[in-house]
Amino acid sequence: MKHIAKKISCIALTAALLAGGMPVQVLADSPKTQQEQPGEALPQEVLPEEIQPETPEQEGTGSVLPDGESQMQEETHKPQEPPQEVPQEVPQEQPQAQPEEAPQEQPQEQAEEETAEPEEPGRQVPQAGVRVLLEDNFQDASGWKVNKPDAVKIGGGQAVIKGAGPNNAMISNGMIAAQNFLIQTDLVIGAGNTNCNGKIGFKAEDGFEGQRLQLRFDFPHNKVFLEKVTGNTVNTTYGTAEATVSQGTHKLAVEIQDNTITAWLDEKEIITATHDEIGKMEKGKLLFAGQYPAQDFAMANLRVTTNEQPSGKECKVTLETYTDGVLDAEQKGGTLTADKLSGYSGDYVTLTQKANHGYVFEKYETSTDNLVPIENNRFQLNEKFPNITVRAYFKTRVPGKDELFFNDFGGDLGTQPDGIHAQDGELVVEVPKGSSSNAYSPKLDWTKISGNKGYRISVDARKMTGESGTMQIAFRGGDSFDSRYVVAINSQGSAMLLKLHDGKREELKKSGFQMTDKFAHVVMEVKGSEMKLLIDNKEMFSYTDSENWSEMQPTVQLINMTAGAPVAFDNLLVEQICEKKPVEVVSIFEGKEDKEHKAGTATSDVTEAEEGQKVTLTATAKAGYRLKEYQIENVEVKDGIFVMPAGDFEKLVVKAVFETDKVREGKTFYVDSENGDDSAEGTSEKTAWKTLDKVKEYGTFVPGDKILLKRGSVFTGQQLAFQGMGAKGNPIEVSAYGEGKRPKLEGNGEVENVVSLYNQEYVEIRNLEITNLDTQYNTKFGLNESNNTKKALRAVNVSIRNFGTASGIAIEDCYIHDINGNINLKWNGGVFFDVKADIQNGQLTGVPSKYDNISISGCTFERVDRSAIKLVSSQWCNQWEKNDPGVPVHWYPSTNVVVEGNYMEYIGGDGITVRDTDGALIEHNLAKDCRFQNTGYNVGIWPFEAANTVLQYNEAYETHGTTDGQGLDCDHASSNSVMQYNYSHNNEGGFMLIMGGYPHTGATVRYNISQNDRDKTFEFAQGLPKGTMIYNNTIYSDQVLDKGVFFLSNTGAGVGVNDGFAFNNVFSYPQGQKAYGGDAQGAGLVQEHMKIYNNAYTGGMSAFEADAKPLQADDLGIADLGSAPETHEDHEGHEGEDAVTGSSGLLDGYKLQEGSVLIDKGLTVEEAWKHFGGNKLVDGRNHSPRELFEEAKAQNYASVDCIMGNNFPQVAGVTYDQDFFGGSLAKGKPDIGAAEYQSKEPEKPEPPQTVLLEGISIQKAPEKTTYTEGEAFNPKGMEVEAKFSDGTTKDVTGEISYSEEPLKAGDKEIIISYTYEGITKEAAQGITVKTKEEPQPPTPEEPEKPQQPENPDASGWEIEAVKIVPEKAEVKAGESKQFTVEVKGKGEFSKEVSWELVGKHHEDTYIDEKGALYVSKAETAGEVKVKAVSKADAKKSDEAVVKIKKAQTQVPGTNVNNNGNNTTTGKPAGNQGVQTGDESHVVMLLGLLAVSGGVLLICKRKRQ
Repeated sequence: MKHIAKKISCIALTAALLAGGMPVQVLADSPKTQQEQPGEALPQEVLPEEIQPETPEQEGTGSVLPDGESQMQEETHKPQEPPQEVPQEVPQEQPQAQPEEAPQEQPQEQAEEETAEPEEPGRQVPQAGVRVLLEDNFQDASGWKVNKPDAVKIGGGQAVIKGAGPNNAMISNGMIAAQNFLIQTDLVIGAGNTNCNGKIGFKAEDGFEGQRLQLRFDFPHNKVFLEKVTGNTVNTTYGTAEATVSQGTHKLAVEIQDNTITAWLDEKEIITATHDEIGKMEKGKLLFAGQYPAQDFAMANLRVTTNEQPSGKECKVTLETYTDGVLDAEQKGGTLTADKLSGYSGDYVTLTQKANHGYVFEKYETSTDNLVPIENNRFQLNEKFPNITVRAYFKTRVPGKDELFFNDFGGDLGTQPDGIHAQDGELVVEVPKGSSSNAYSPKLDWTKISGNKGYRISVDARKMTGESGTMQIAFRGGDSFDSRYVVAINSQGSAMLLKLHDGKREELKKSGFQMTDKFAHVVMEVKGSEMKLLIDNKEMFSYTDSENWSEMQPTVQLINMTAGAPVAFDNLLVEQICEKKPVEVVSIFEGKEDKEHKAGTATSDVTEAEEGQKVTLTATAKAGYRLKEYQIENVEVKDGIFVMPAGDFEKLVVKAVFETDKVREGKTFYVDSENGDDSAEGTSEKTAWKTLDKVKEYGTFVPGDKILLKRGSVFTGQQLAFQGMGAKGNPIEVSAYGEGKRPKLEGNGEVENVVSLYNQEYVEIRNLEITNLDTQYNTKFGLNESNNTKKALRAVNVSIRNFGTASGIAIEDCYIHDINGNINLKWNGGVFFDVKADIQNGQLTGVPSKYDNISISGCTFERVDRSAIKLVSSQWCNQWEKNDPGVPVHWYPSTNVVVEGNYMEYIGGDGITVRDTDGALIEHNLAKDCRFQNTGYNVGIWPFEAANTVLQYNEAYETHGTTDGQGLDCDHASSNSVMQYNYSHNNEGGFMLIMGGYPHTGATVRYNISQNDRDKTFEFAQGLPKGTMIYNNTIYSDQVLDKGVFFLSNTGAGVGVNDGFAFNNVFSYPQGQKAYGGDAQGAGLVQEHMKIYNNAYTGGMSAFEADAKPLQADDLGIADLGSAPETHEDHEGHEGEDAVTGSSGLLDGYKLQEGSVLIDKGLTVEEAWKHFGGNKLVDGRNHSPRELFEEAKAQNYASVDCIMGNNFPQVAGVTYDQDFFGGSLAKGKPDIGAAEYQSKEPEKPEPPQTVLLEGISIQKAPEKTTYTEGEAFNPKGMEVEAKFSDGTTKDVTGEISYSEEPLKAGDKEIIISYTYEGITKEAAQGITVKTKEEPQPPTPEEPEKPQQPENPDASGWEIEAVKIVPEKAEVKAGESKQFTVEVKGKGEFSKEVSWELVGKHHEDTYIDEKGALYVSKAETAGEVKVKAVSKADAKKSDEAVVKIKKAQTQVPGTNVNNNGNNTTTGKPAGNQGVQTGDESHVVMLLGLLAVSGGVLLICKRKRQ
């Protein structure tokens, strides 16, 4: 009751204050700084829920202006005073920072200040600057981030901020690239603005809670403030002034000039202030925000300009047009122009594309592979791309089958009323003098619109001048022009549905939309009595007419309602809307749906069809299967085509029925370019074929076939492609035969792909030489000399579409060289894999497809433009809308991808890129002289849009250029990436690039060596992604790097600058080396966010100031720092083609000497995580990159909790327990740097090889193979052997898995499986299962005789001993241990024993009848005994002692590998990873703390 009474008192007091007009605050006119006010009541950011004023919801989706067809008259609106919040007492011992202003008055504060009162009558608004920094008419949200999409709406010409909340905000993606600038915008104030702050922020840090300067309007109190804030907390108030802002549209200008800020409203100066802090603020972003309930204002027509000269690198823009896919210098299909062709990083470029008569605009592309996206015909220049080419694609327009009318107004209009004419390919409609309107009324046949068919009208529309006016688009009409239904769009920000009839005007629906001089795409869909309006692909409203449009008929008219305000239209299209129904295709095998697509796949060319429409089906059968037939109920399919039937059904299901196909035995085919004959049989060396064309024409190859090309053969201008595919364990092989050089395939620029595979699997290609040199372009491959910018050329291209999973493709030991492909196209050059998808109506359709178990190994790439290896580009894996516009976000990655042991030199662009993969392994590759051509931005080896990637044991050096130019990179949209054991040196752009432009979480960079990498060491581009962790690397440079060790570039884009973490690294640079680099903002941000701790410094440099625990010494005890080879030769004196790794001995100068000061001075990952403030580690291994990014964003995870910790990717053959040199990391305290000191020098380890499980076999059948139904399989006596890829075998009997489900009558086999390093193999054991007989009535029988006589000696047998193996063991609580027993004796005796536990133990700890001990997680006993007793002689037994280690609760950073299958394994459970301990004591402790806290709080309240 007291609580209710308190609320009533608050409300009464508030009402009294409002009724009496009492002032609630006293505003300070002088600036004030943030101070702590102990004991003072502070206003809260949000009013208590029970006293918030209510504001009626206005109709409409975006605009804040009243809607009408003529200019709105301004109203004088007296703002309502907001209620005052009853302050809550603040204890003196807890001072608080001053929160940002609510609309209530502030308490007076003291402050040091420099301010200037506005001069009378005040300065005039300055002229706009000569350089435009940002311009936006808010047609869409491109270029902005919003924190609350429900409250902040951008589109239709306005950025609207409304709805209750403490801070609803929008911030620009790009930075305002100037210190002094002028902001000009329309400030639109709506009705009901009774309790709102409106904020115009500038020089804002990234994010919504960072520091910024701002102009803040307190609308209800007619006040305006200039201030510096952090989030919602006011740091400094520079000045206040009176400013009445009435309902309507106002012209707002804000000038930032050195130390002074001045604002004008409707060209009248309202406030100015000067302070030293203003000029010291770094460049930043724009931020618009509202605060408190009843928000109702908007921005429109934003323009930011400056007179500052640009700084930094100038960027240049080249424009190209393509018509029907071909470069069109004559611009036959259309034109492309830009408002500027050069500028500086951060500048915006606005494009204008215009299709010519008979053509349509298709899309934009840039030379940046969409890293610089074009949105709303605009993009931002980026210093990383100093030369950018923008391409506009036009195509010949093909009329649609449902089209009723189209006109692009490029031809003759015929006779039209005065004021209507075509101009520059647009329809211009003007109202003649003396008239009130004018209309263009095309004639078309409406008789096709009948039955259930509707129609769609679409047109581009814009105003041509700055005059206010209204246009209409009519879709229903009566007998006269005065009777019509129209969509009316006016200059006041409204789009309305109107009914004009009998001299009356009725408004049926409205929405907010601002008409401008830029074309808007207007679409009206009418079906029956329903109508829907879309503008620029955004639904504005829908409406159902109860009067069936008053019997008015379909029509189309383009109308101008305002004299002196001409409007323009283009691309008028009218088409019928037909009812379409979904088409679903399913694969059937053996009467069941084949969801895994084992037998094959099938798809249709459309996902929905209308009655009478032809639909084409396509099927792909896997090896050993064939398509039997298509089945559609009551529909005939002929040659894969059917006609969509009529009928009352929701969707049409097509069954593609597959069956097994008898396949011939594999053969070997021979091809000899010199002595072959295409008319020969081809199955022997003597009857070899001559050309690759014969291989393509042969027919279908089958599993086990070999296509062998004779060594010394040269195939010119031919493509190696064939039909057919292999099968698991029986691939199709393409290789060489004979003596001499590899067979050579010379593309000569005559074929795009020299080797091409499409929808094939289990194909292995090796021992080929491939070139593709087009002599019409430069063929010398000199540095930056290649000039092919048009034609794509490749050595090998592998592609699938609607295939399911394509497995078992290998490319090995091929020599690929001299390919002068298009240097502007990343996706050409060497070897490429891609996955295509069908996309209809914005949705992925067809069969999800990917690759599994593919490898590229042992290949050499020399003089290849532009990329050596790229795999996989999959449309089923797009992780960011801007990465591949038009492709939906999805994640279906390729798996078990391995790229190893390849050499590449003189590569035009990138060496190796893996993308759209999960768990890819890139190791033992050497990338030299990448980015050898003028391609702008490339790196040696990197993942992009990939999860759980491991890059290890690679060498990258002499990558060229400084945009990017690094040896290694973890690129956009990746997650859980590990870069370890790599050697990077002499790369012009630095050691490591970490991108942050797309949704992304950072890499783990560990145990690498970088020597003399130039320019900068680590570059963070477009932000610093969460979870970036850099530790135990050794970095050496003999030169000072001007850009710093940690360089942050292009902060105006990307995912923001988050915290990164560097510890346990060795940094060796000369004196004067700085830690941070970037522009003024970038250097400051990386200094703020890069957390540095416990690193070692030498070489003359000073320790980084941010490192609170540096280790600095002239001699760190490293053998010979900086002595690694910068080039290396093989045993023949040629430059080596094998990557230099720690096992080579060539890098031993980086090992630690005995007594090194680095020994045991490192932190464990867990210690570092805790030091940097870790709370709860996020395991991202099972997420897609986008999922992990979005979860971290939604849950507001701290960056430190997004580090990998020890949650390493589980990739076959990869270990994380050794240093750069292969030395063990098993001891407790790590050393600093890439080398871990080994007390005893181990032998140089062989380069680690990936050992894979190849298969298992049953060496000995179990004792029992005949069962009765209901029994479970018993493996006793079975022996199982595993075979591995290195030729070794192992008895794995104790580690097999099998089903323990009851057997069924008729079962003929039991599947035995064994898993090693993530690979599972199976074998079948034959069994017989009999039907269980019905029980018979009992018959008298003699008592069963005991198996053994009571006196052993009397029968000739004797139990001599029972022995348990092992005799001693240690088991962790929560794990298990398998014991076996040996029973020795004389004669024929039973070896069976019974198992039991001796001693006190937890009730959940037990040993089963097979000797498997299971120890409870909650076990507290330190020791138990296992006892085995002979069943034949109970006097004979044995005991084993088991020591129990207590379970450890998993701490963040601990790797847990859970086995998720449902089978039982005989393998000790210790192989299942670390188990977490019982956490009940933690829960109990937290409960006790909560209860204690509650008691203390009650006592405190009673005292008060």
